Amino acid sequence: MKEFGRFPVRDFLDELGSESPAPGGGAAAAMTAALGAGLLEMASRLNAKRIEKKSGSPDPGAPARIGEAEKIRHRLLELASLDAAAFEEIARRSAESREGAPYREALKNGASVPLEICGLAARALELCADERPRTGKWLVSDVLEAAILFDAALRSARLNVEVNLKELDDELFVREATSRLDAFQKSAAARLSAVTDTGA
Repeated sequence: MKEFGRFPVRDFLDELGSESPAPGGGAAAAMTAALGAGLLEMASRLNAKRIEKKSGSPDPGAPARIGEAEKIRHRLLELASLDAAAFEEIARRSAESREGAPYREALKNGASVPLEICGLAARALELCADERPRTGKWLVSDVLEAAILFDAALRSARLNVEVNLKELDDELFVREATSRLDAFQKSAAARLSAVTDTGA
């Protein structure tokens, strides 16, 4: 499995633009969300530094927020690679047979990876909403951009979940995955609105 998190940006984009179908949309969605997480981390660190300098005492919640954003970023980089590997497994199983458990399990994994990307993007949007009130005027655009990237990543990764769900005959798995997608989307829409509200 290629570790895209260790690739130079140019090399990853060369891979993405090649005739190979993997990495594809799921990996791109993960990388998009990872960019958002990096921006959120930066804003959170600078906000914490500014607040501590102004008040004379550390922001007690800052380490947890920064740590979670960093953890999300690292996991998203892993998911970019896992998504490409999941697609390759689906293609391999499909060439053998589209009947039976191996192909079904490959499809489930192919849906589960971008589903996790959606969940992380939705959670990161919650962190953006928490960070927004602490953000000074010079960093507002960075938090807004991070939120937009998370929303775009969620919407993009959802497409990759759904394309695999369409091939599955496991009604319970499809129903549960769709329910989680809808919950992520609803939460993300509310948080995006909170972050982008100029009155916030």
